[in-house]
Amino acid sequence: MPEIESIIQLLIMGIIVFLILCFRYFLTSKISYYKQYGQALKAKIIAFKEETKRRSNGNGSTSYVTTICPVIEYYKDGERVLFLGTNQNYLSHEIGKEVDIYALKEDGKHFALQKDNIYVLFSRAALIFLLIPLTFIYLNKAQIIYKILFPFLGPLLLIPLIMTIRNTMKRNALKEGYDGPLMPLIFDK
Repeated sequence: MPEIESIIQLLIMGIIVFLILCFRYFLTSKISYYKQYGQALKAKIIAFKEETKRRSNGNGSTSYVTTICPVIEYYKDGERVLFLGTNQNYLSHEIGKEVDIYALKEDGKHFALQKDNIYVLFSRAALIFLLIPLTFIYLNKAQIIYKILFPFLGPLLLIPLIMTIRNTMKRNALKEGYDGPLMPLIFDK
């Protein structure tokens, strides 16, 4: 049996791996949804919009975050549609440049997502951060069976917390009159 510090490290690294994989799943599922149900179209950047948002820092103070987003124009079923693209601080596009988008129409509303979007960037970064806990698991001095067993047991410790959060979200959704699955509701909000 490995030392208690080794067991704790393996449990924690298993939880971290689980959380990173969940984060990546949420990011890629939004992209997959648009790819699966949306239509790939060409669109054009017609302007840039600067948005400054105020956010609370949690200690009573506030800070301001400014992002620059492209205003993208596309035509769907003969109708001109405008939407704000993703933050362009890392993608340097110019006015008039054509971009690829996924467009879909649900309940009479138009939704679109740029093919080159911030979700792709963060989902790739999540894979890089996944290497850190996996390296700690690999370098742990425990036997191989414990390196496999304890990281899988770590996320099981989160099940009561996850179920409590899920049930609370479900109750709140029912109070608002929504009785469908939670994932579409999470993406809409």
